[in-house]
Amino acid sequence: MLGELNKFSDKAVQAKLERAKKIYAAGLSGVLTVDDGVLAAAKALPKPKNDALQKQIRKDTMEEAKVLLRGKRTALKYYPDGVPEYDISVFKTLFDEADRLDEQRRLTFMELAVAREKRDSVKIDDLHARLKRIAAEKKESDRKIKKENEAYSVWNRSVKAYTDAAKLIAQERDYDRFDEVEALYDDAKVRNDAKIAAESDILKRLLFRLYYAYTARPVPASKETVAFFPKPCYTVTVKNNIRLLLQMPHISAGLSAILTVVTTV
Repeated sequence: MLGELNKFSDKAVQAKLERAKKIYAAGLSGVLTVDDGVLAAAKALPKPKNDALQKQIRKDTMEEAKVLLRGKRTALKYYPDGVPEYDISVFKTLFDEADRLDEQRRLTFMELAVAREKRDSVKIDDLHARLKRIAAEKKESDRKIKKENEAYSVWNRSVKAYTDAAKLIAQERDYDRFDEVEALYDDAKVRNDAKIAAESDILKRLLFRLYYAYTARPVPASKETVAFFPKPCYTVTVKNNIRLLLQMPHISAGLSAILTVVTTV
């Protein structure tokens, strides 16, 4: 862990960062103008037997040169006029469509089960026809996803040197802010732990009241409930209790499960 935190104090990593900045500055289309002799130049770097630093720099430079040349070959084939930005959100649209069709298919099979129980032949034929249409649309949806995956793979191979450089630069920037982020994290963790503890206590007491509200039992006036729920609070409705729960982000996600439990007690 400490080695990772001190990563950018390493001379070989610093040299790698300087090369990354040049690659990044050239932009996405910079791969098209990579010097064909970049690998030969990397191999020509000195590799003294007793100098581990120079050996590492030479090794890193050779690996980067190979990535650059592979990217250039791919980019020249698919993006001879310039490498465009890639809009990753296209996958959300495609996956949303695939999910929609899967849900349609699931619901149609449910309808088909009901129609079979009723022996409704007209409905059964109609549902079979719908399933065929859904299957055809799903096939086309899968084809589009496969095609987009291939396009994304080509783009990634073309700009790998650029994206690797961007990641390294961003990582170095984040490491520079580590002390600041660590302090913010420690402070946030203390506050968050206190909040969770307080909410856990509130949850226990609200569940106590929800249980009695759902089972129509009188709320016992123990010292604990009186301390937490002042007298006006004894008439609070289940709806108001739920509203309090929904204001707690750590609790609201599990509200449905909670209500299921208290209604089956």
